[in-house]
Amino acid sequence: MVSGLVINGTTIATVTMASGASAANFVSDMVVAINNATATTNVTARQGSGASLVLTADDGKNVTFDLTDTNMTVASLSTALGLDSAYFASGTTNTIYNGESGAIAKVAAIDAVKSSTGVDALVAATTQTGSAAVGAATLSAGDLYINGIDIGAVTVLANDSNGALISAINAKSSTTGVTASLDNQNRLVLTASDGRNVSVVGKDTALTATQIATDVYRGGVKLNSAENFTLAGSTADLGDIDTKVYTTTLDYAVSLIDLSTQVGADDALATLDAAIFQVSTIRSELGAIQSRITLTIESLTITAENLSATDSRIRDVDFAEETSTFTKNSILTQAATAILAQANQLPQLALQLLG
Repeated sequence: MVSGLVINGTTIATVTMASGASAANFVSDMVVAINNATATTNVTARQGSGASLVLTADDGKNVTFDLTDTNMTVASLSTALGLDSAYFASGTTNTIYNGESGAIAKVAAIDAVKSSTGVDALVAATTQTGSAAVGAATLSAGDLYINGIDIGAVTVLANDSNGALISAINAKSSTTGVTASLDNQNRLVLTASDGRNVSVVGKDTALTATQIATDVYRGGVKLNSAENFTLAGSTADLGDIDTKVYTTTLDYAVSLIDLSTQVGADDALATLDAAIFQVSTIRSELGAIQSRITLTIESLTITAENLSATDSRIRDVDFAEETSTFTKNSILTQAATAILAQANQLPQLALQLLG
């Protein structure tokens, strides 16, 4: 019986294993109980390989547990869920698998404010390499879980010379999101190209084969911007990256684009995005300058026309005034001349009367 199980703050209905029922049936009942609470937990459950339980938070949130029933041991819970007991502690909330600690969630959070910051986030693939060459071991079902999926029974030869381990892991990659390969030292390399967390839960025999310890391995985050940007505050969740001003660089110039690898292709997309942003920014700045120049020309043209009209009106007024003055003076001059002529004729008229 599982009781007192709280997922993301919601208590899950008690599930009892009927007498004679198989572990698979019990896990199936757990799936139903957990999915009945999905509306409040945002966590869905499904039955994995064998009698294991796989939980997923579709919104990228953490999946947290709180086991409050002291009558149930951590070991029995981990056995029921197909997980290592290191992920649980009675009465304590624990974070497992993908969630807010994953590179995917971090990138989504940074990109959500991209319009304000101008900083784009990219996922760096999650990669974990074994500490030594693959060792010979015989794995039984339930010995090795990757992202909650049982890799199953497989006989592994030293250096995985027959490729059995690689094939077994890659056969489940469609559900785990993790692919396997060997490096030049025959060490196992687990890769999640989309940056999701890689959870490895294995028994001692699995450690002998993989040389990778039970743990949750996380991907990285790349920050990209067409302009300088500043990181401040706590950056622990970004790998303790320095808080400082980051300046642009030509290390990822368009002329250096390399599409021969997936990492190069991802960087190329970021480079092209930044280049397009720069072109758009310059075009908008030039457009703004052109608009200001056009408005200034129109304003100066209108001002010149107004000044010309004003000058014309002033000149018209001055010409009319001067013409009036000239006409008045001309009339006065002509009148004076006529009077003077008449005055000059008066003596002669007087002589004529006397003569």
